[in-house]
Amino acid sequence: TLGGQWGMELQARPGEAYGAIVGFPYTRDANGSVVYENGLPKVNNSQLAVLGNITPDWTGGANFTVKYKNFDLSTLLDAKMGGDIFSMSYMWGRYAGTLEESLIGRETGIVGNGVLADGSPNNVVVSAKAFNQFAYNYSNFTESGIFDASYVKLRQITLGYSLPKKWLQGTFIQDFKVSLVGRNLAILYKYEYKDFAKAEKYYLKAINVGDDNALFNLAGLYEHEYKDFSKAKKLYEKAIAKGNEDVHNSYAWLLYQYFTKEKKNALIYATKAVEKASNIHQLHTLACVQLWNNQPEAAFVSANQFLYNGESLEDFEADYQAFLLLAIAQKQYQFVYDYFMGEQGIAMQTQNRFKPIWYALMHYMRDEHPIEYLRMGSELKETVEEIVAKIDQMALKYFTT
Repeated sequence: TLGGQWGMELQARPGEAYGAIVGFPYTRDANGSVVYENGLPKVNNSQLAVLGNITPDWTGGANFTVKYKNFDLSTLLDAKMGGDIFSMSYMWGRYAGTLEESLIGRETGIVGNGVLADGSPNNVVVSAKAFNQFAYNYSNFTESGIFDASYVKLRQITLGYSLPKKWLQGTFIQDFKVSLVGRNLAILYKYEYKDFAKAEKYYLKAINVGDDNALFNLAGLYEHEYKDFSKAKKLYEKAIAKGNEDVHNSYAWLLYQYFTKEKKNALIYATKAVEKASNIHQLHTLACVQLWNNQPEAAFVSANQFLYNGESLEDFEADYQAFLLLAIAQKQYQFVYDYFMGEQGIAMQTQNRFKPIWYALMHYMRDEHPIEYLRMGSELKETVEEIVAKIDQMALKYFTT
C-alpha cells in the first residue's frame, strides 16, 4: 500500500500498472449495469476492488515555432492521456449539496441509471439528498469519486523579437532578443465532471417509464445548463399539464427572468406555489412577481415574511438583495428605507450587511438625505455605481411599458 484516504488505497499490485486505485465498487450485473435497491445503488463494500490507476497510457508534448523576419512565435503543448484520479472533494461536494450537480433532482427526485435485482430498469424515485448522501458516501462507495485524469494544456506561448544585427555593430553585444512569455495559459481538454448529456438521457429514460417528475428535472437542465429558456418553458408547461404542482415556483421564476410579456401568468403560478408550500423561495418569487405586476402592498406582505427572518439571511442573502434592488427599481424607496432603519432592521444590522445597497438607495434619496450619501467611502463608490446601473436596468426591464 502506497497511501490512501477515506476508504481509497493506492497500491502497487503484482501484474498491475504502478499506482492501482483500490476501493469499494458499485454492485454490477453481468452486463456491467449498476444494481439498484430501493432507488439507491446496492452497497458492495465487503471487499476492495481495483477501480482505476494513476499511471497514464501515454504522455507527450509538442513545440511549434513560426518565424517571420525578426519575429518568432512558439507554442508548447503538454498532454497526458489515460490514468485516473480519486476526488474526495467532489464526493464531499455531492454529499454536502455544495456542487452545482447536486441541484439535479432537488425538487423532483432522482431515478438512478441502472437496473433492479431482476434485471429490469430502475424506476424508483428517491430524493436528491438521499441519493447524494448515499451514493457519494465514502463508506459505501469509492467508485463514485474516480475520474479520467486526461488533459491537454497550452503550457507556454512565446513571442520574440531579435534586434537587427546592424543595430548592434560597434558594440560588444552579438545578439539581442526581447520576448514576451505566457505560461499555463489554458486547458484545451480535460474530463468534465458535469455530463449534462448523460443527465438528459437519464431524465428522458425516467419520463419514458412514466415518471412525470423527471419533466421538472429536464426543464431545469435546459434552463440552468443549456440556457434554452424556450425549451425549458415548454417542459415546465408539460409538467404542469400533468398535474405537477412542484413546478409552479420554478415556472413563475423563469417567466419573471426571461419572458417579460407573461407577468400575469407568472403571478398566477407564483401564487399557486405559495398556496402549496410557503417557504423563502416561493415567497421571494411571489414578492418579486407582485412588484412586477404593480402590486406593491401585496409584495410587501409577502416580502416581510422572509426579510425579517434573520436565521435565513445567511443562506438566502442573494434573494434578499434581489428583492431590495427590485423594490428600489420600482421607486419603493420608503419601504426599503424602513427596512434598513426600522427597529427590526437595526437589530439585524441590515444597513451594515447590505451597505452598498443602502448607499445605492441614498443615491436615489439624496435630496432627502444629502449628508448620508456623502458619507459613502471611496472604496464603495465603484460597487455602488454598479448597483445603481443594475437597478436602472431592472427599472427598464420590469417597469417601463
